[in-house]
Amino acid sequence: MADSSKEDQKEAKTVEISFPFILIRTKKGLSLIDRLARLRFIKKLGWILLYMLPIAAFVGFYLILRAATALISSAPLRSFAGQFNPLINLGIPGINPYLPIVYGWIALIIAMIVHEGMHGILARSTGLSVKSSGIILLLILPIGAFVDIDEKELKKAKAKDSGRVLAAGPGANILTAVIALLCLILIVSSMVPIASGVGVRVIPGSQAEEKGIMDGDIITSVNGSNLTFQSDLDKALELHAGENVTLTIARGDIKLNYTLKMPDGPVIAGVLQDFPAQKAGVLPGDIITELNGTKITSLDKLNGTLATLKPGDNIILKVERGEEIKDFSITLASDPQNSSQAFLGVTLTTPSESLGILSVGIVETLERYWSLSSTTPLIHLLLPTLAPNNIPFSDVMYIFYTSSIGDVFYPLANLFFWIWFININLAIFNALPIYPLDGGQAFKVFLQAIGKNRLSEKSVTRITNGVTLAMVSLVIFMIAVPYLTI
Repeated sequence: MADSSKEDQKEAKTVEISFPFILIRTKKGLSLIDRLARLRFIKKLGWILLYMLPIAAFVGFYLILRAATALISSAPLRSFAGQFNPLINLGIPGINPYLPIVYGWIALIIAMIVHEGMHGILARSTGLSVKSSGIILLLILPIGAFVDIDEKELKKAKAKDSGRVLAAGPGANILTAVIALLCLILIVSSMVPIASGVGVRVIPGSQAEEKGIMDGDIITSVNGSNLTFQSDLDKALELHAGENVTLTIARGDIKLNYTLKMPDGPVIAGVLQDFPAQKAGVLPGDIITELNGTKITSLDKLNGTLATLKPGDNIILKVERGEEIKDFSITLASDPQNSSQAFLGVTLTTPSESLGILSVGIVETLERYWSLSSTTPLIHLLLPTLAPNNIPFSDVMYIFYTSSIGDVFYPLANLFFWIWFININLAIFNALPIYPLDGGQAFKVFLQAIGKNRLSEKSVTRITNGVTLAMVSLVIFMIAVPYLTI
């Protein structure tokens, strides 16, 4: 929302250029704002939006504080977050590499129209003048919108009226986000798996690819045992170490059988630097077959055998490396997370990964997403571009489903997701007590109202600026800490 005095409005130009920014004003749409402002429910809606503002501000503060403290206390989390491009913190599609250009811009434009439009509607409903509206461009990219509300009138307005006007934008974004989320859940609830089983993504150059298994295939059974959940696949495969297994695959309406050879034991995915396995010469790709003479056919068998040992014990680890059989004498270390447990220092592939299959859970991914009581916190805020295996309508997962509304479920689900995501984030950010954001202006109005005859204008300004500085510092710290060495 932009404020302007009557004198400023008289001199306002239709187009103002301050390179690289371009501001375009128009009076088109003001008559629509006036008509909407006269609707009976608008004033009541304004009160609802006003009460929503501090709730949104509290949620935003809590999430930022929680993220900052989690990043400080967890080195693995900092390392994980630091892998992402810092531009992820910018909400501009095309600049933020994780926001899709088409869906992102549609959602952002809707968010700006809803936000600024509701500012104008609530302003007119309280009798304030709206002189014009417009958009702000960064070269040719729309990065903001505004309505010009007379600054003098806004300052003279009662606190309850100016508060409702300021809360209107974030509140409208919240309502839009909720509607979009409900539409998204309805679309996802219309989706069903093409076939019951486990989805497939194939590792290039693997045995699975050589046999002809393809991305998008669905494994329905292993040696005749039907599969439902992702975990069913690895449980079935680990029973057949060193044996041939037959995978029954659904590819569209076709059923195909593929026979693959399971390795003789767990395959090592990686060795941890400066731990026993690495020091002894164990390499990624080695297949563990024995430990102290005990045959190892699965991860559970390996962990069970290690559980009988203690740090400092010497073991003989037998592995297959290509055509060779190698024995390694290793002194076990202490587990970094539990010093009383023995630790070898390796990570292992899953049985399906050892065949070259990255499995995805079709049934559980769908059920987890459409349930509003999901056991995965904030799952509906996960980006399809960042966590595709967890999102049923992502580019990776949508091929495993069909819908009662037809193929249109895929673009509609993505559109409603981005409308939900951008609106809720815009609402929460604007609700924060950061001046001159809506939340910051509303916070100042609140201080003026409760401090009337007790707080001078200078004191109100100092408090507002202090809170703004604290919030901005917290936001900057949260953004920067993953890229700092602590």
